[in-house]
Amino acid sequence: MPDLAVEAQSEGQSDRFMADKAHLYLRGGSHMVWILYSTRQIIEVLTPTDRHLLTVNDTLTGGAVLPGFSVPVRELWPVEG
Repeated sequence: MPDLAVEAQSEGQSDRFMADKAHLYLRGGSHMVWILYSTRQIIEVLTPTDRHLLTVNDTLTGGAVLPGFSVPVRELWPVEG
């Protein structure tokens, strides 16, 4: 498994499906999983011991898995209007 797994929820994929997929990565040895929920513009960050939900007001970082990586969540989705 990769150290960092990134998954984007597609139409028709339930939240439960995404959670199951993330836990599959973590059980397999991944250190961090990012799940992008585009329709809600949130990112779920999971590690073997923690879970965080990030909104457009937060910053996504790579932690120990991807040191130095940082991006404001709002930059990952186009501005509506």
